[in-house]
Amino acid sequence: MTEESSAAGALAGARALVTGGASGIGRATAFSFARQGAAVAIAVLVGDGGAAARDELRAAGHDAHCFVLDVGEPDAVDQLMDEIADTLGGLDVVVNAAGQPTAYREGTPLEVWRRGLDQTLTSVMIVSRAAIPMLVDGGGAIVNQSST
Repeated sequence: MTEESSAAGALAGARALVTGGASGIGRATAFSFARQGAAVAIAVLVGDGGAAARDELRAAGHDAHCFVLDVGEPDAVDQLMDEIADTLGGLDVVVNAAGQPTAYREGTPLEVWRRGLDQTLTSVMIVSRAAIPMLVDGGGAIVNQSST
């Protein structure tokens, strides 16, 4: 970001990836970043909410994109990074906010537990590891967050 572009917003010129950007904390983060001037890539597991968030941001004049993938799958995340490099030219910020809202109760199948861990925890490592090469060149930040 240049000094001149920062006058338009605290994140003017920044390129951000927000996983889980269709709802909750991720959506609020994506909208906040866009209002501050960042180009925002929203990564979601199911496209409807992500596409709606992208469309709402674009209607307000923001640079927003939606990518549908499973952030718990390394190959899908590697492909996402290639698409972000082509679309945004790189990354300055990654916000890991994806999560699987699952109630763990007696009798919860192990596969449901593992899927929740992959979406909420393992994805942080997978996305961060894949993004670091783009962040290292110009600095950058990785923010990991979750909720209950």
